[in-house]
Amino acid sequence: MRSSFARRVAAAFVIVLAQPANAALTGETTLTFDSILAAIGGAANATPVAGGNCPGSGFTGCHYESGMALGTLGDITNPIAHLHGTGGVVGYHNDSPGIYLRVVDGSAFALRRMDFRAPINASNPGSGAEDVWEILGFDTATDPGLTLGDGTNYATRVAYQTVTNGFDGELVLDAAFGNVNAVWVHYKGYPLTPIGKAFDLTLDNIIVAPVSATPVPIPALPVPVLGLLYGALVGCARGARRRHS
Repeated sequence: MRSSFARRVAAAFVIVLAQPANAALTGETTLTFDSILAAIGGAANATPVAGGNCPGSGFTGCHYESGMALGTLGDITNPIAHLHGTGGVVGYHNDSPGIYLRVVDGSAFALRRMDFRAPINASNPGSGAEDVWEILGFDTATDPGLTLGDGTNYATRVAYQTVTNGFDGELVLDAAFGNVNAVWVHYKGYPLTPIGKAFDLTLDNIIVAPVSATPVPIPALPVPVLGLLYGALVGCARGARRRHS
């Protein structure tokens, strides 16, 4: 029978190999925005500064909560692009190119659910096939050139979901958002600041989590090698018992 010492060594190997890749999030977390500023102007998709923070601070920086950074995107046509924070929610109106979320250290995460409220108003009255909000997931945490495209065909995009304008409730994200490095929410067709569109999207209770841990497979070893390893473990255990006897 294998000794307790050998069992402990084998268990230690399994524990080390099964650690989640994303150590920034220790478990499922809900972003509540309880401490959010009234305005957020940080370009979360820009190259980070020290510590993974967005360039800028205060109203020109990002909102930080539970290891996550939330801001807008850099827009050369609107240098004062910003989001709104009020009543514990983050809002996207007509003065920024959308909402951008990533982990501060740039690691991967899972986006699971969020409260998504996008009321229809006089400036965006439609609810047809093209009147949708886009949620895009990327395999890179920062991408300064996102606003140069149309929001649907970037090389780093790994997840994509649309939400009909007028949606009001809890939104469950597609399985593809279970492993992303950044998420961008904006109105379809408006990767730049949508001047003249009175959007009133608000997000709350965004639920994120570490990417699920998957044990790393141990390569198969020839039987003679396995026998030598087992013998070595047994020998160590016997030696330890003699020293303590």
